[in-house]
Amino acid sequence: MILRSIGFCLIFLVTYLFMVNQLQWPSQTVNQWEDNNRLVERFLFAKKPGKISTVIVGSSLSFRLSAQKMPVPDSVYNLSLGGQSIYEGLEIVKRSNHLPKYLLIESNLIHRTPKAGYVDGIFVSGLYQLKETFDGFRYQNRPITFVQYLYYGIKNRIPLPVNFSLSANEMEIQYSDDNEDKEIRETIANQMEMESTETDQVALLSAYVDYFMKAGVEVIFFEMPTALQSLQSTSNKQIRSTLNRSFPQNRFIEYQKLYPATDGVHISVSDANDYLKVLLAKISG
Repeated sequence: MILRSIGFCLIFLVTYLFMVNQLQWPSQTVNQWEDNNRLVERFLFAKKPGKISTVIVGSSLSFRLSAQKMPVPDSVYNLSLGGQSIYEGLEIVKRSNHLPKYLLIESNLIHRTPKAGYVDGIFVSGLYQLKETFDGFRYQNRPITFVQYLYYGIKNRIPLPVNFSLSANEMEIQYSDDNEDKEIRETIANQMEMESTETDQVALLSAYVDYFMKAGVEVIFFEMPTALQSLQSTSNKQIRSTLNRSFPQNRFIEYQKLYPATDGVHISVSDANDYLKVLLAKISG
């Protein structure tokens, strides 16, 4: 009886893995944590990693740069993770085999500390190799993501595309997390009070910048617009001063237009579209 059950499970697993590898598995994410996992795995296990020439790392402020409706070149990948710092994204790029030509780093929250254990949990030995080899073990191919896909299809009463993403309006609601908004406000407020001295986070950032530059990657810093920061705010001046002093050899893209925020912190998806075009134009220019 036990052997029969084991055999049935193995047959089911092999069939499932085969179907996922042969078909484009429909999936639906419904929260920030799920989106982060899918973003990371798509980057790490990209079938043509050589096509990625520009990688963006940041917090939830920059996350919406990957939610735009405008066509984005396959060469651009947004690895900004909601609820995380820039350092998780930098460490993921460092451990991957996908070193880009350009690495864009969000400057707004450079003093936010990375969450312990997050990146190590992605690169767990054994499980990582399984995900790398078999699509069926990856986050977006879990059975629950297919169930969520069907649920939202029935709820909206419209046919959904494969790997459906939240609509712009739903995204404004979904990623307006009160706890994270409060944390971002507190982080920015703390940065406004910090003196322009070498902090542990700036030293950590320097180590990453040195690593990527030695590997031939051009590191570029950029500001992400928020309603909490104006062009001449104390916080912006503080960050610009720190970056210009610590990284004089790196380009720093300052935003020249103020965008309204939907929740007091994050700009809208449509404004993110506009700002992404600005960033890409400045890089190529």
